[in-house]
Amino acid sequence: MKMNCLRQDDWTVMVLNGDVDSFTYSIWAKELNVLMRTGIKKLRLDLSGGSIFNLKSMQMVVKVLEELQDRKGELEVVGVSEETREMIELMVKAKTNLEIERLNFIERT
Repeated sequence: MKMNCLRQDDWTVMVLNGDVDSFTYSIWAKELNVLMRTGIKKLRLDLSGGSIFNLKSMQMVVKVLEELQDRKGELEVVGVSEETREMIELMVKAKTNLEIERLNFIERT
């Protein structure tokens, strides 16, 4: 699994190449936490070069959304499967304090 962060206009983009599974989750989560501590407001998680397979990874996406919402920010998730998208949306809707409007999904290109 490889990660790369870059800026595109006012978005911070984290590009993931490889899969986030039970073995690589802690590496991905650590890098994502470091990135969030920089105070960014707009994050695009580009997962089109891999996928997230476990519940912890999906929970991490929801946690990031919570932090971005507190900053009046936004989250875009690129390239996840329909099943993963639906699961993340359900998790967001289950948290009554989260605004689903701050979360956008973009299909793989």
